[in-house]
Amino acid sequence: MRSKGRSLERILVRRICGLGDLILTIPWLRALRDHFSSKEVHILCHEEQGELLEVLGIVEKAFPDEGCKWHLLYGGGWRSHLSHLRPDPRAYDGVFSFSSSPEDPIAASLREILGERAWILPGRPPADFQQHASTLPFSFMGMKWSMERIKELAKLELSRSPLSEESAGEGWLLTLHPGSGSPRKNYPPRKFARVMEDFSKEVPCGRWRILEGPADGEALSQILLFARVPFQVIKPSSLLELIDVLSRSLVFLGNDSGVTHLASCLGKKTIAIFGPSNHRVWHPLGPRTKVLLAPDRCEPCHLSPRTSCTGPCKRFPSYRVVLSALVDLLAE
Repeated sequence: MRSKGRSLERILVRRICGLGDLILTIPWLRALRDHFSSKEVHILCHEEQGELLEVLGIVEKAFPDEGCKWHLLYGGGWRSHLSHLRPDPRAYDGVFSFSSSPEDPIAASLREILGERAWILPGRPPADFQQHASTLPFSFMGMKWSMERIKELAKLELSRSPLSEESAGEGWLLTLHPGSGSPRKNYPPRKFARVMEDFSKEVPCGRWRILEGPADGEALSQILLFARVPFQVIKPSSLLELIDVLSRSLVFLGNDSGVTHLASCLGKKTIAIFGPSNHRVWHPLGPRTKVLLAPDRCEPCHLSPRTSCTGPCKRFPSYRVVLSALVDLLAE
């Protein structure tokens, strides 16, 4: 499907997804404004994600998917409910809805309501996709792109400057996020604990903080069991608080997760550990990011139709590789 390049003053994007997918959509959201000469870009998404996009200046207005009543578009009687939708898709010159399937009932309803003003985009790359995930909406819409341009559009800047390395507190702040959206993508906690312990021997002034998200309980409990160095557990109450925590970090260490993508695009020194997921498709876009994996063991199987293996992923790097990368990145 190719965009026609016409001017669309008011655009609405519907993107219901995890944090990582949202971060990788930001380059396209920024390019969309220029491509259609738009004055306003609004988004329908998870409430916290919308607040984040507003604060970062990516969109003019965000609508939370909770309470938006767009679920009424699933049924056959949606015509009598259009005035209850918030936002009303008819108020826009173009509506772009990401969908897991072309047969999605919401996609069908939007096409019937808006005709050519509705664009239905794939929510995730197909299994055989060989380019970076951030390029998918560009390719689907027939928009010009290059990875250099996408990386530039992926950079996130705060309204205030992050704390400098010198003012970050007593010692260097190292932030670890041991979780992700899938337990199979999580680096073994015992190895994370070993990295923390050996790093603290080599760099005694480093101070560790561990991020705890809603799905990180099991990974964190294992860290608590194995770690032999002091650390602080931080549980941000919102994405805005998470950004504040990340801005005060010198180095970030994490799995293939939304938090890792956020840290990377904020320009933090980031180590992203990959296992079953395809690093060529999902690697973070930040300028100071190292991706670590053991690629020669087997092919990536996360989100693949083939059966995944059991036990820790063989593509995970050794803890010594992670430790060495951490020391090197800190020295850069």
